[in-house]
Amino acid sequence: MNNLTINTETLPKLSVSQLAALPQKDIQEFDISLAILLTWVKLSRDRLNTALEQRYGEQARTSLLESGRYFGVTHISDGDLRVTYELPKRVSWDQPQLAQIAERIVAAGERIQDYMDIDLSVSESRFNNWPPALKEQFATARTVKPGKASFRLAFIQEHTKTLHQSLQAKLGSFSGEHLTTTIRYLDRGGNVVDKPLFDASLDEVAFAIQTFASESSALHRRRSALENLYTLAREHACLGQDTVGQIALEVTK
Repeated sequence: MNNLTINTETLPKLSVSQLAALPQKDIQEFDISLAILLTWVKLSRDRLNTALEQRYGEQARTSLLESGRYFGVTHISDGDLRVTYELPKRVSWDQPQLAQIAERIVAAGERIQDYMDIDLSVSESRFNNWPPALKEQFATARTVKPGKASFRLAFIQEHTKTLHQSLQAKLGSFSGEHLTTTIRYLDRGGNVVDKPLFDASLDEVAFAIQTFASESSALHRRRSALENLYTLAREHACLGQDTVGQIALEVTK
């Protein structure tokens, strides 16, 4: 054994019932550990595949060509090591050209199915945007089945913090850094409401925007009033150490 050997005996072996009975913290830690392990395995597998390509790729493709093939399986040797190389064939068809050929087949009175594999489908986004009458025509041909369920584990405070950071990043550095974890707005009764951002509805976000707009407008008016006062004082040769009370007496003479 060397440091390139992974000893699975050191990994925990727990039954489904044992895993289901784990305390909250332990089951979350196990979930995180598996995610880290999967990421490591994928990265290591990709690196090894790239290394194998560098080491054997050219020799293996030459072996295929010498056997009169461009694709398929071949075997090469590296000392006592037997290397099996498989290069699958991936075929793609030009869809516009196939559509033209299909039209010619139909025009000739023949069945497309005798020449082409046809798998008709409708995207969910398109189906959901159709009017009810059109949906009804397709509904009997549509079957909905559940996919494979997945789970993500995070303690509420940790999850909220991570989600908030992700949302900030999505909004961009300029807007995101100003996205707070709470919002404040005035309800219809004029009462101030403070609410955690992730508990707020979209309507409440709109109320917060309106509140900010009102506060911003009021701040702008107050700033304008002070700017006008400052300008008026300078026009009357008032000094920086003069109080506003003294300035008022001067400018209202």
